[in-house]
Amino acid sequence: MIKVELSQQALDDLVRLKRYILDNGGYQTTVTALANAVESAWELLRENPKIGREYKHNHLYRELVIPITKKRTFLALHRYYPLENLVVIVAIKDGRELAYHL
Repeated sequence: MIKVELSQQALDDLVRLKRYILDNGGYQTTVTALANAVESAWELLRENPKIGREYKHNHLYRELVIPITKKRTFLALHRYYPLENLVVIVAIKDGRELAYHL
């Protein structure tokens, strides 16, 4: 079974994105949708660790699109380590952001 881990940066990103949603008129239901979507993405990565498009700046990484609501998607930057049966989610960003906070 593939193990999936969140890096400290990805955890920080989730906190930042949650705060942004709530501070800018978002609702707790959106935050709950975020949590559920990340959990679904986690399971998807466990089943298919190579899912997502190749990251344009480094071919060792991939980006998984995580739909949150009809109008909002997040992107999870991840890397698969086949020898360790491990996927590490390196960073998460809002689909409208230009770059990851690395």
